Amino acid sequence: MLKNRRKVALTSVAVILDRLYKKKFVARNSEVGLGGYHYVYSVRVTKIDFENSVIKKTVDTLVESFGNVAVSYFHERFAKKKIDN
Repeated sequence: MLKNRRKVALTSVAVILDRLYKKKFVARNSEVGLGGYHYVYSVRVTKIDFENSVIKKTVDTLVESFGNVAVSYFHERFAKKKIDN
């Protein structure tokens, strides 16, 4: 449910939900209610699964764009982090 922090156009919410549905982040069912048919949305992935997919896509893009430079950076960065802990 949306909180009333500020006014948001319902068309903006509908467009965002439709995009999330097309990307398979949310599921939707059509239900009959007052005024006709309505979509009811629900999440398809857990928060951790979503976060992992974002990180994976980001790292994959970095490796594709920068190749060995990105791999070397990650190796050095996380090796150093291990020593610091």
